[in-house]
Amino acid sequence: MPASAVRITATRIGYVNIERVFDEIKAVEKSREQIREVMDREREEIESGQQAIDALARRLDTQKETLSESEAEELRDMIQVHREKLDELMEESRDRILDKETELKYRILGAIYETVKQISEEKGFTVVLEEDTVLYSTHSVENITDKVINRLNEEYR
Repeated sequence: MPASAVRITATRIGYVNIERVFDEIKAVEKSREQIREVMDREREEIESGQQAIDALARRLDTQKETLSESEAEELRDMIQVHREKLDELMEESRDRILDKETELKYRILGAIYETVKQISEEKGFTVVLEEDTVLYSTHSVENITDKVINRLNEEYR
């Protein structure tokens, strides 16, 4: 091609409503179910720890008349140790839930990105934007949100 020749390429622009994709793809509901399962397991463990504390507190309360001061102090110390462990457990539980949410979110975002990329390559889009970023264009802009949702949901059948 001579240096004076100008190469003209057509620009094809698409956009995706990411919020709608998250609202409508099956992977998000599956992720929510996985997070609920993690939360249920964590809740059971926390409730078990709280029940142990409650049992010790009841024992201290019901036996306070028959316990020596050193036995009562030992029970109070045990209750305090259990409370500290429960606090640690609750913190770790919160971290595990947040880690799972983050893992699943990034997995879904990766799948969305790959799907947008595949559709863009198949349909010849040179640019794909998030719907909220399209204010004005002199070019024709095509909404590919439905294509992305449909493709992602096909993968979760």
